[in-house]
Amino acid sequence: MSGAANTTFRRRSSTDQSNVPAGEMGRSLLMVRLLPTSALSLNTLFCLAVLLYVLAWALLVLYSGMLFGTGGGGGGPDDRAARRTRKEAFDSWFEDILEQWIPPWASPSLYQLEDLYVPSAGEEDGHTRHPCRVVILTSGDLRIDIDEPLRANRQLYAAQHGYCYKHLSCIRGSGQRWMNDNNETESESGGRDNEGDRRLCHSPHYWRYIALWKLMRSGTEWILYLDGDAMFTNLNRTVEDVTRNPAYASPSTALLVGTDADCQSPKFPLNNGVMLVRASTFAHMLAYHVLVRKDYHRALNHTDKWGARGLHDQPILIEVLAELRVINPEAIQAACSSGAIVNHTARGEVLHRGRHVTVLPGRLMNSFRRGNTYADMPELVWQPGDWIAHFTGTANKVRRYLLRETCHASHVAGHLAVCPFALSSLLTPDEAASVMETERVALSERQLRRAHSQRSMRIQRAAEQIRSNSDKLPGALDHLRHTIDRYVTRLLECADWSMGEGDEARGEEMLGYLEEVARQVWQNAFQLGTYTLKAAQHTAEQMVNIDQCGVPDGVEATTDLPLSADGSRPDESDASCQVTDAGQIALS
Repeated sequence: MSGAANTTFRRRSSTDQSNVPAGEMGRSLLMVRLLPTSALSLNTLFCLAVLLYVLAWALLVLYSGMLFGTGGGGGGPDDRAARRTRKEAFDSWFEDILEQWIPPWASPSLYQLEDLYVPSAGEEDGHTRHPCRVVILTSGDLRIDIDEPLRANRQLYAAQHGYCYKHLSCIRGSGQRWMNDNNETESESGGRDNEGDRRLCHSPHYWRYIALWKLMRSGTEWILYLDGDAMFTNLNRTVEDVTRNPAYASPSTALLVGTDADCQSPKFPLNNGVMLVRASTFAHMLAYHVLVRKDYHRALNHTDKWGARGLHDQPILIEVLAELRVINPEAIQAACSSGAIVNHTARGEVLHRGRHVTVLPGRLMNSFRRGNTYADMPELVWQPGDWIAHFTGTANKVRRYLLRETCHASHVAGHLAVCPFALSSLLTPDEAASVMETERVALSERQLRRAHSQRSMRIQRAAEQIRSNSDKLPGALDHLRHTIDRYVTRLLECADWSMGEGDEARGEEMLGYLEEVARQVWQNAFQLGTYTLKAAQHTAEQMVNIDQCGVPDGVEATTDLPLSADGSRPDESDASCQVTDAGQIALS
């Protein structure tokens, strides 16, 4: 920490201690002395946290007497239960410590989990099964226009598979104020207020991590987080189909996430609108790091890293995962750009599988459904039978239209129960007609952009081919000259040998053959030189029109070379001298 920062802190602590709560003063002092975050990297912080975890665990083991063999037999059920109880107690203690470092606005005590569906507790191995071992999770206070239909869809899915469905919201009392994502203070009535009480509930895009924190402390094993604009479109696919698939998850897997539909861009390797999270130490630390690094978004926004100028928490999550080297954004982008992701999707294969994180092709768990204004690859967007449809980044009317069309397509594909609501309530006929026209225009514009992009790529490839051939021409001529030299030298040796052996007839034949080769080489060289001069002159004449982006007169695309002196194009059978692939002269 700089000297200025130290001076500022000492001045405040000496002159304004009466206005600072003791707990806040202690926490601030600890942060100043132990964690100068401006000087420490994320990896350093992570290592410190792990070291603290290990030391605390060793102390707990020593305290419980396990090092001295007082565990009561070492391997019986009672001893295992005791160890499990001690571990749970330690985990709770460690989480309590981390929670003290969470920013005040993200304190879990300021938020509540609303039960939208909870199944009855069942029996498993003679014990009462936790009713919320798997939780479908949403978060936020701003309800979109199709919130009620999508809630009905998620409740149906949760009930069908015996999952809990919970929603995290802020606990707001009378007169309380909170901050939105633009750092503006708003009152409960929605009006703007003076900046004052910053303790409550700002940055709702980050609430998903607060919800994860709370659920992981409640005994939940797996949490399937969905954005408010996502729904299930295949009720037959379960969370266990993913978590119990050895190709996707192992006992150490803590996060499964899908690619973005625009993953060929270096800004959007992942999309966190759908995440499958296992309650684990890694997931705890991941949620913690995203929350404490929220203000780092400004640094990412400066360069638009990971699309930070249009997104909120997702760039922070990607940055943390990339810094920890548990994902490889460049490899994900390469798979998307090359089209390999299409094959991975068709075969149900992962793009990345690490110790803690698995990256799946988007359509396997987060299929985008966002209309024609985006230039998404058709193979990477929602199709009937996909698990989850995500109506991200669309206007209200377009979103309602896409929901209606998704329901229709799902019904045709045999998924009849995915939309437990009246489709007629989504759009009026006039609204539907308006959206259809908007989508038609957007599709036409997208097709024009794609055609223009394809033409640009063709022009670029043609220009590169011209430059490449021009660069290769001197080398090809040099290769031809050396090949002819070797050929002529060998003919002379053969003629000398024949005459030396007294075979005058054979020698004369060889010399005649050599003279014919010389004539043909001269003829081809003359024709090649003539063509080169004529091509250069013709190109110079065309440049007059090319400079003005006009089409040159008399342009004819051809791959034939006018090798004859008069500029005509003889048939290939008329060629008197060719260079074969083996680098030898072939005479006709």
